[in-house]
Amino acid sequence: MLLLVLSMVWLKAIGSLSQTVCQDGCCETDSRCTDFDFIMTACVDPVQATTCPVTCKTCPPQTTATTTVTTSGPCHDTNPQCFEFSFIISGCSDPDQAKLCPQMCGLCSPTSSSEVTTTLPMTTAAATTMATTQAAFVCEDKDDRCVDFEFLLTACLDSELAKTCPKMCNVCPASTQQPQETTTTEITTVLTTTSATTTTIAKPCHDTDPQCFDFNFIMTGCADSEKAKLCPQMCGLCTETTTTKTTPTSTTTIPLTTTTAVACVDTDPRCFEFDFIIAACADPNQSRICPRMCQLCDASSK
Repeated sequence: MLLLVLSMVWLKAIGSLSQTVCQDGCCETDSRCTDFDFIMTACVDPVQATTCPVTCKTCPPQTTATTTVTTSGPCHDTNPQCFEFSFIISGCSDPDQAKLCPQMCGLCSPTSSSEVTTTLPMTTAAATTMATTQAAFVCEDKDDRCVDFEFLLTACLDSELAKTCPKMCNVCPASTQQPQETTTTEITTVLTTTSATTTTIAKPCHDTDPQCFDFNFIMTGCADSEKAKLCPQMCGLCTETTTTKTTPTSTTTIPLTTTTAVACVDTDPRCFEFDFIIAACADPNQSRICPRMCQLCDASSK
């Protein structure tokens, strides 16, 4: 009888150590896949990421043939716990709980719609040019996974994948930036006029360390001037260089324009805590203390 009990305990222990997690035929058996510290480094390493394909979102895509046009359907996380790693590890394996966090659990699927062909009337080249000139390009994230922390962990370090989430990865092109706030002062000269030409050159500014997406590292790293240089984007250190060239011309009166950029920095250490951010970004007053994390910075202040 004692031997039977010991055997059952041993089998249960082995089962807990080698618990298999599968998603669409893609499985992982390594117990470290539930270890947050291990995942933070493993998921950014192409070789180690294959050890935990479900957690690191590296499962090969399913190949299916379709003749319809697919568009993304509404798919949103409805539970604040969706941003807690400990909840995701267990919650995503429970079908009922996973429905509350479809984005974080990777359950969002495209919806099908029939293909529609529309014939537009021919327009002149002048009209087309005018429409193109007036239309403003908006820099927006194109993928539902852009709010998925685990997806951003690898996407923002990949130049191609980062294009799908340009806003979250802070890679919006300069042409989409909003106009800067300016103050204009009129200066009148007697003999000569000073024409000021201002040129703004954006410095290359990229995070170079995978730990830049580790909130535990950011909490202390941004306060260290040397470590902060490895994560200038996350620590809000990206700046622009402005040069002014002055050229004397004929006598006249012109406006001199000075541009002042307002710094946009998170001022509260809790801005890197998911539990705090979930509520703070929804509150107009609290969101002001975390403008970068709540996406309130205009392009001129980044």
